[in-house]
Amino acid sequence: MKPDAEAMRAHLEHLFGGWLDEYQDGLVELAWADAKDGKLRHSRLFETDCLDDLAETAARVNAVAGQNVYIGAALRKHGTPRNRRAADASFYALTAFYVDLDEAGAYNRALTLTRDVRPTAVGVTGKHPHTRAQLWWRQETPVADPDLCRRQNRALADAMGGDTTVTNPSRVMRLAGSIAWPKKPGRVVERTDFSVRPDGSPYPEGRVARFFSPAEKPAPPSNHPTAPRRRHSIDPSRPSPDAETLLGQVGPGNWHAPMLRAVARFVAAGWSDEDILAKAEPYTLSGWTTEQTRGEVSAMIAGARRKGFARQRLSPWKLVDGVPPAYLSKPLARDEASAQLRSCISQWFDQTQALALARRELARRYKSRFARRTPREIADAWRAEVKEKYGIADLRAAPRLAVQAVAGIGKTEAVVQEIVSRPKLRDLHISIFVPTLDLGERLAQRIVELSFDPRFAPGPEVRVMRGRLAEATEERGPREPKTMCRKPDAADLASRLGLNVFKTLCRSGAGTCEHYDHCPWIKQWNDRGPAVRIWSHQYLHLPMPSGFPAANMVIVDESVVETLAGELAFAPDRLAETPSWAEGESADCLDRVRKALSEDKPLLEAARAQGLDGEILARAAEAAEGREDGDTGVTPDMPEGEAVERLAALEESERKKIALLLRQLANEVALKRPGSHAVELRRNDAVTVNGKTERQNRIFVRWRQKVLAGKYKPLLLIDADADDEINRRLFGEPLEHVAISVSRNAVVTQCHSSSFSRRSLIGFPGAPPKLAAQAAKRIAQIKSLIEKLARSARLFVICAKPVRRAITGERDEKLPLCCEWKGATIAHFGRVRGVDDWKHHEAVLMIGREQPRARDIEGLARAIWDDDPEPLSLPGEYVETLRGYRIKNGNKAGARVHTHPDPRVQRVLELKRERESVQAVDRIRLVYTNTAKEVYILSKLPLDWMWTGSRALEISWSAARSAGSARRTCAARARCPWSPGFWPIDGPIYSPPPRPQNTKSTGKYI
Repeated sequence: MKPDAEAMRAHLEHLFGGWLDEYQDGLVELAWADAKDGKLRHSRLFETDCLDDLAETAARVNAVAGQNVYIGAALRKHGTPRNRRAADASFYALTAFYVDLDEAGAYNRALTLTRDVRPTAVGVTGKHPHTRAQLWWRQETPVADPDLCRRQNRALADAMGGDTTVTNPSRVMRLAGSIAWPKKPGRVVERTDFSVRPDGSPYPEGRVARFFSPAEKPAPPSNHPTAPRRRHSIDPSRPSPDAETLLGQVGPGNWHAPMLRAVARFVAAGWSDEDILAKAEPYTLSGWTTEQTRGEVSAMIAGARRKGFARQRLSPWKLVDGVPPAYLSKPLARDEASAQLRSCISQWFDQTQALALARRELARRYKSRFARRTPREIADAWRAEVKEKYGIADLRAAPRLAVQAVAGIGKTEAVVQEIVSRPKLRDLHISIFVPTLDLGERLAQRIVELSFDPRFAPGPEVRVMRGRLAEATEERGPREPKTMCRKPDAADLASRLGLNVFKTLCRSGAGTCEHYDHCPWIKQWNDRGPAVRIWSHQYLHLPMPSGFPAANMVIVDESVVETLAGELAFAPDRLAETPSWAEGESADCLDRVRKALSEDKPLLEAARAQGLDGEILARAAEAAEGREDGDTGVTPDMPEGEAVERLAALEESERKKIALLLRQLANEVALKRPGSHAVELRRNDAVTVNGKTERQNRIFVRWRQKVLAGKYKPLLLIDADADDEINRRLFGEPLEHVAISVSRNAVVTQCHSSSFSRRSLIGFPGAPPKLAAQAAKRIAQIKSLIEKLARSARLFVICAKPVRRAITGERDEKLPLCCEWKGATIAHFGRVRGVDDWKHHEAVLMIGREQPRARDIEGLARAIWDDDPEPLSLPGEYVETLRGYRIKNGNKAGARVHTHPDPRVQRVLELKRERESVQAVDRIRLVYTNTAKEVYILSKLPLDWMWTGSRALEISWSAARSAGSARRTCAARARCPWSPGFWPIDGPIYSPPPRPQNTKSTGKYI
């Protein structure tokens, strides 16, 4: 038995990972017992950014029999003596409340008691002779009061029958993933487990205390100088700082006034009475009880509601005080960010070039022996010589790098310049993958342009590899297909069925296509010399023809998440009919899968109950997949019409889909989770049939496409939206991630009163007349706003495709990239990534945001984490939570937006929503501009931005659509800007600014 270092890391990350407020400089104590006598006498302190080192040390120490390892529950002060165990005096802050459950039955009792405030993590420290566990409640902000920590932990222990002695500030707890070497009778050697609650979200201050109230302090005498005075006067017209600032002023001798004003702010923001009381409890003065504080605050709440503050709850668009920023990235200055970008890309090319040349030379040496076997000593000597010559430490270790940097900073240009400026790369095979063929053509043109630049000439050969359904590069007759493949319908069908299209339609042992010798798609593969080849993203997972040279390096531009997330669907009744190919065990397997799907329990659990295992499912999948040629009955020399007919029959049988379902279940069934990620049965799902929407049961199968560039291939990902965890799932380990945040030069106006959803702008089928009228009115107002903005600046507008149609009146099934309307250029989400056509525009208006249905986002997550042992939380709907803006002057404010309860699914949602929004705005290139451009955001969604010299305003839609300068609009709405330099004085975000006197506005009219 070995310690589980990954579980150790998970435990450490849960307690000390992420943002620790001002306690980031705290130390983490690792303690362990002496193997000789079992006494806990050894310890070592680690910085909070060295948790991996801590886990490795703990695993190494714990591997020795008798050396139990423990972790300090609280952070230790910086400067704590390192030559002995930490004491209570070393306490710095506690990140999570906890309880230690050792007694029989205590764990089960705790699960019942904590239904309303579930622990954020559970560590099972043993199962023999009964289950023992630690429960943890991670806090949003570390708790620095050691007495409160002790009392809260004691309250948890008292309620659940836990160990009441395990509450002191310097307490150490058994580290999850470690081997528990037994010291007490009846226990055995066990490895401890650790699990995190699916949503994983920390608890706000006071939430745990609402359910497990800590012991009260004795009440002070009635004449105590710090006793709060009972006053109930609230002036609703008086301006005040934000609530968190006011609470920071609370203290002995100054309790009532700031608490009164803070309560008023919470009532105005829509907080419930109980939430306000829980927020106020930690501010109980020394010598007073929490009940006395709650009594005082309850009277304040009643007064605030009586005087009209609660009426603001009718305005859900109000900003909420005290919400920390959703994004904490710190942008660099433009030149610094650009230098860092070019440096890391250049280093990658240095390493990749050396490795590619070394591998090529070694291959030539092997080839020089004319297939004779190379003795091992000669091969070892060759490898040593080549590694020394090119400065390579490991010929198998390829540099794999993901660069996340803002759109417009020059990622693609930096790559192109590296390629054309390195003569040694011209003899190598370089593959670049881009989202669309159009972007590939533009990239090829840029490489050719630089190849004629005297600084770089001559450049490399460039080839754009076109798909079968791309427009042909040769002249065609009026009745001939205009696609590269002359059998486009058959090629499209075969591809959608997941067949090997080359063997099905081009050439196989069964024949050869009549167009093969003069097919332009085939010809492009016959040129196999060194070149830069540009492909669409789909080719990342498609097999190359036999003998085609492998790439020496792979470069992927833009996100490939949707390309590599496979999905298909079919009707469940296909499993009820025994197909002709299914006999014996295969037919029985299909029947058991159908029964498992029909049961009202998680699918993997039901499948195992039906006696299905990986081997049975895999054999059935092989039968469904058929022979290597696909068993389709289609041969390459067959006329297209006949091929289409047979492929359509195969599609109708759903055979390939059933094969994939079985294959995915075979991969999942052994995992220790009850539900399937890859296979989902949706009941009454909306399906379009002959142009009409129907409700049907559908089986969805999802999978993660296998990227053919393996871990030994040099890989460079350049993407403004690169997500570290998702890319590691898609491309595997190792993968270095570099994030470069850069300041934009922009004047920002963001409307906080609405999300500007599609339904609110264009209505929906069956909408009541009142809602339809409201949508028509709002879209008319937006049209008017576009016209006003376009008169004063060259305007770029980005919105959802249906909204674009409603604005412009376009009716074509396939819309062009953009169109001109009333002096503005309008495009839609999903088509703008990588496009540089609008960099000279002076302003951008973003309308709404691209938010897919929760089920669709969950579908992408199912594919990405299809074989992950940790179950996803998939409720099929969003929840509304507070998300904060990143405000330059340090104020905290946020809005209520939809989020997903599972953090992994939330990552995917942010790729499609927040980062798509940022991509859209960045189309006008806000980095390399000396004049600040105008940005108007009609969406309350907080985004990952910090603007240089910005005047980002939080205004309502009613203010935004009215005429007047941005500054006058802000004054009229009593709103302060995000940057303090906008108004003549500085102040909190909600303080009403003075009306400008003799000041000429520099803002655009909106």
